[in-house]
Amino acid sequence: MKKRLRLSQCMIVKNEEKNIRQALGWARGIAFEQIVVDTGSSDRTVEIAEEMGAKVYHFEWIDDFAAAKNYAIEQCSGDWIAFLDADEYLTEKDAGRLKALLDRITLKMERSRWPHIIRCAWVQLGGDGKPFAVSGQDRIFQNIPTLRYQGRIHEQVTLLDGKKLTYLDAQDKVSILHTGYMEQVMKEKDKATRNRVLLEKEVEENPENYNAWSYLGDALSAEGKYRESKECFKKALRGKVPGQITGERFWSAGKSLLRLFWIHPELVDSEGEIQDVLEQIGYPDTENPDIYYFLALYCTKKGDYERAYSEMGKALTLVDHYRKADTVYLRGDLESAFRSMAAVCQKLGKKQEVVRYGVLALRLNRYQEEVLTEILSLLRDEPGEAKEAEGTWRFLGGLYDLANTKDLLFCYKCAKRVGFIALEERVLEALPEEERKDLQRGIQESADLTLPGDTLGIVVRNQVDRTFVQWAVHIQDTAEEKLLEEMKDALGQWKKGQYANYARYVEYFGKHPFWGSLKPEAEDYDTMAQRAHMLKSHLEDLAWLYRRLGDYTSREILLAVCRNWTDLDTELLGKMKAGGQKYFDLDLVPSAKGEIFVDTGAATGDTVLSLLHTYGMDYGKIYAYETEEKKVIYLERNISQLPRALFRNKKLGSTAGTMAEGATTLDEDIREPVTWITINAGGEEWDVLQGCRGHIARNRPKLSVCVHYGYDAVWKIPRLIDSMDPSYKLYLRYYGGNMFPTELVLTALPGEVQP
Repeated sequence: MKKRLRLSQCMIVKNEEKNIRQALGWARGIAFEQIVVDTGSSDRTVEIAEEMGAKVYHFEWIDDFAAAKNYAIEQCSGDWIAFLDADEYLTEKDAGRLKALLDRITLKMERSRWPHIIRCAWVQLGGDGKPFAVSGQDRIFQNIPTLRYQGRIHEQVTLLDGKKLTYLDAQDKVSILHTGYMEQVMKEKDKATRNRVLLEKEVEENPENYNAWSYLGDALSAEGKYRESKECFKKALRGKVPGQITGERFWSAGKSLLRLFWIHPELVDSEGEIQDVLEQIGYPDTENPDIYYFLALYCTKKGDYERAYSEMGKALTLVDHYRKADTVYLRGDLESAFRSMAAVCQKLGKKQEVVRYGVLALRLNRYQEEVLTEILSLLRDEPGEAKEAEGTWRFLGGLYDLANTKDLLFCYKCAKRVGFIALEERVLEALPEEERKDLQRGIQESADLTLPGDTLGIVVRNQVDRTFVQWAVHIQDTAEEKLLEEMKDALGQWKKGQYANYARYVEYFGKHPFWGSLKPEAEDYDTMAQRAHMLKSHLEDLAWLYRRLGDYTSREILLAVCRNWTDLDTELLGKMKAGGQKYFDLDLVPSAKGEIFVDTGAATGDTVLSLLHTYGMDYGKIYAYETEEKKVIYLERNISQLPRALFRNKKLGSTAGTMAEGATTLDEDIREPVTWITINAGGEEWDVLQGCRGHIARNRPKLSVCVHYGYDAVWKIPRLIDSMDPSYKLYLRYYGGNMFPTELVLTALPGEVQP
């Protein structure tokens, strides 16, 4: 006689009083028993679980997740087990679908034909409740003696008898929602450290545990140890040949490598390294969309737009049909993917596809100013549109509610940005009379706006000048404590409406100490306090720099950095990113022929390779300095085949103060003239620059210096160069992202080498 459904809900917990009610609540209507194994809670988790009718057991934690979970399984008496974490749940609708599915299997199939596992979709939710990543998970499985978890950490369900697991793919029917990811991110550093220790122990005991190598790469990456994580991922990929790595961890390792290469291109020792990774993961025959997605982002960053277009196209074609268990980042990042594709099409002059992919991005989030303005700039130039905007108005009607004031005002703002006057007039006509009058009144007031008499010595010629002066006057007129409160309020707005940005921002300052600490949960806003103090103390220095900069690109970059510091403005900062190679702007230095080039922080040789990529082999000589042992290996390999390139395993510093043993100055180490010096010394740029005084006085070399380590570097370094030789022309270029003003480079050119 066939049995009816007997489903055991099962979980291991520790200090989950915030989640335990929801964790047990979703299954009460379909599970005949609920098993909770506590591993040492000190809050009300156990009490609440018992109140809700769960059977509670206790397990002494032994740094082994598989052991704890297998103990929990042994307490279950059902035919099926649903093993979810406390921060995971099913909606009522999906719980009903799961029950119907298991009922159908239980009642209509012989037990010998039951699948071992029901694979469900796993949807990670951000703080705003919206999905941002989707994968498959194996959390619903048969309760049989041979099916257990294995792995001290990142444990996985396996068959102990060595037989092959069978699956029923229900990803299109049942989704497990994971709410704890963003809270997890906030604690990622501590968790990563814990995981790393366990995983290092695991791979030491079993070096052929390729799944563990993949997870160890994740842990090291979370700790910011990117080169070490890269090597772990590469080891994990070797497990495919002996068949000792799961498909999910294999793809995770491959995608993580490409993602690292995209975010940290300095980790790429050669283009051949990328090709080797691609061959290992089956490119170009793989159907995994993330492989093409991260490769496309890497190509975009390197300026290879044709290949970026091709790879992103493959990714977007495959994403809807990919059904395997690994996390598909592209599914949770389609808005960014469409936006990136539109930008690539713009670079390639594919106007129709700019509109196509821009529309796809706007359908996911219609309030993207940069996307809509780019589309409107193209539509404005269509025949007849500049005069009537008839077709554009119909186009907007398909995306926006043109009876809604908010949507109309957004369209008006974008039309005004691109000078689409006919569209501005259409929007004004559609606005309710009162809103139209308010808008027209505001436009007139803006046109009549006069600046205060004190413009900090800045001659106001245009809107960039005007905006910087208005920002500076606000800083001047606002108390330091109030500035800090405004910064905290801006971060608080992210927490409410853009939690992913908030979590990423806080995590970043936790990993990188150059700007001070940021731990809002502990009321630690040190980095913002430093920011406010610097702005109040050195506003005149910033105004001096604004006046001193050699072009309006530089001035707008300074404005973008300052606005990011005070308002967390990401829009303007994102627009300022240069498209070329870091340090090398062809508009500033069109040729490097005969240059005696000194790279004072050569790392693995990425700057030298960028020099060659930009200018070719016409340089005169290269000196590359690096002392970090792991980087030295790659640096020597990267420049060993270059003619006229010399490696220096020496630390550079200043003649002022006591120098570390073995350190020297550039003046002491190189006696011949040099013509171009780049300085990226992790916060010690001031000292290295001091040690170049002789060269600056005698040779007047070009200088390219990172000025993003610490808030005062952006004005302090230019002041130092100016004190050495006031004839230098100063330029800022920005190569970072839109959230943190890093990768900010000051280029100083001697007077006769103006662009």
